[in-house]
Amino acid sequence: DHRDLHSFPTRRSSDLDPRLPEGQDHVLRILFSVLPGIDCNDIKKTLTVFQLISVFARLVPFKNISSHSKLKMKSMKNHSFQEFVSIFMEKCFSLIENASLEVIRQEQSISDAHMSSEESSINIGIVTCFDSILHQADFDIQQLAIGKLEEYLRGRILEPKVAGKIASGMCRTCAKISPERILGSQVPRVCKTLVSTFGEADLDSDLYLGDEIMFNLLLLSDIVCVPGFYLLPFSDQIIGVLEIGLSVRNREGHAAVLTILRHVLHALSHPCLKDRTGIVTEPSDNPLNDWGRPGDLENLNIKWYLPGNDEFSMAEQLGTLFLGTQVDKLNQFIDSKVVLEKEEVQKCLKTISTIIIGCSPYLPAWSEEPVYLSDTKVENIPRKHTVSTTIRSFQFRGVSNTRTFLVDLMDKLLKKVLQDSADDTKVLISLATILKLIVFQHTCTDEGLDKHVKGFQQSKCRLECKLAAKEKHIRAILVERVLIQHEKRLVENIHTSLTDTHIRVMNLLLDLAMSHYSRVRTHAQNILAKICKWFSYSYKIIVPRVLSKLHCDPLISHEEFKGALYLILQNQLLVKHNWQLQADLWPLLVQAQHNEKPSITEIGRAHV
Repeated sequence: DHRDLHSFPTRRSSDLDPRLPEGQDHVLRILFSVLPGIDCNDIKKTLTVFQLISVFARLVPFKNISSHSKLKMKSMKNHSFQEFVSIFMEKCFSLIENASLEVIRQEQSISDAHMSSEESSINIGIVTCFDSILHQADFDIQQLAIGKLEEYLRGRILEPKVAGKIASGMCRTCAKISPERILGSQVPRVCKTLVSTFGEADLDSDLYLGDEIMFNLLLLSDIVCVPGFYLLPFSDQIIGVLEIGLSVRNREGHAAVLTILRHVLHALSHPCLKDRTGIVTEPSDNPLNDWGRPGDLENLNIKWYLPGNDEFSMAEQLGTLFLGTQVDKLNQFIDSKVVLEKEEVQKCLKTISTIIIGCSPYLPAWSEEPVYLSDTKVENIPRKHTVSTTIRSFQFRGVSNTRTFLVDLMDKLLKKVLQDSADDTKVLISLATILKLIVFQHTCTDEGLDKHVKGFQQSKCRLECKLAAKEKHIRAILVERVLIQHEKRLVENIHTSLTDTHIRVMNLLLDLAMSHYSRVRTHAQNILAKICKWFSYSYKIIVPRVLSKLHCDPLISHEEFKGALYLILQNQLLVKHNWQLQADLWPLLVQAQHNEKPSITEIGRAHV
């Protein structure tokens, strides 16, 4: 029964243990015996098989053992890892063919269709399992898998929602394993195809661009997720695609191009591991001795990739080109020299957000005098970790700090939007998101770290040997723990002293936190709450304006009053250890205008 696969003693089966002398002999038999369980008609069983194979792949190096004459295993007479990988990929291709998304209802467009939970699970299962296998396979098996995938994709156009996403994820794994081969064969072909198809398509139309363009955009966005050094020879081709793609009017197509831009900038600016392959640091003469072997914490042999001057130059070129285009458009719009539609303004803001996320290591925080909101006898200097050997700064068009420049731009744009089109909720939400990125996006975010830690704990539970305790973790777990420690240091570096620019950002968000529209209010209030938690006593910045909205004044709208109540509740102003605040706040709450709206009544009860 496939439900029993979770209970297999995988760590003990793969380890060379005298109490289970035939354990390793059973591994290949188990792997081949579960392959028929990969069935598109039974998703639950298929996912369980993928999980079992992934666990074995993390513990067992997929190497051709038959070439070692001294090694005798009964299962090797009939099977090999190379044969297993070949059959496994055929099964994956069959799943891809049966996972295509089809829109049946005429009133539903392709852009509105999304993967179901089963399709999403299959996507994650295939890509994760394929990644586990290739990272522990020898060179011949890796090249076999890459060759089979290239042959499968040659001349094939997959729909991008489900089938194309799975195939693209597998290409991303292959690019990590052999970046020079994958980029050399795929990037020129994909870029040439995109330039050709863009020339034939109507880029000024809102209509769907077609499966060929969308699949190739998806493929390019995944294969560029490699250390930035490998992207340098293809810079002209990638920039050519981005220049044409960012002019696309179709929302889904524009988002796909922005994904490419974000991944390229991330590869050029973020440090990462050069290589994650290998179960052990130093393979033994007998490959069987490496099965299930724990990693050596003192000798992990981790090799890091650090972006150099050439990578910075390419990132600076991309940032200057595409950020400059959006800034010029928005400045002309602010000065009323041109008229931009709502969708066009939103695309400009989405592009700016993408550049901030991708270039964040090259966008240092501003240097200003700290603002102390509470009496202190010592200077409050946040701890800073050294996380890079060289500090590089992207100064857009020679400004002293790109982040403060963007704050100025968002300030002017917010006034323009509130004056002319205050009902444009999407633009206001995008504007608030940019303000959040300016403050918090420095290489790694705390949300991303929490997600990474959660995934790490799940993997650790599947791969650890509780009988051997923590000192017997495999190398993959130890390496992942090192990455998490590095990300924790990056998140710690986000802590800075409160400055005048931070206060300015808070006031802009406060305008949005009392907006007429609930979506805008909620988004801005969440960002403000995070800032108030991040900077000590920063709640004092918002208190005067919040209290002013509690007065019985007919000019104060219900939305402003409701926004003030939510800010009080979210930032726990009622229980702050500040007697002056409590003396001002409680009387105003008691005397505040009452409203019979259920939402306001509910907030009032929450305060009580």
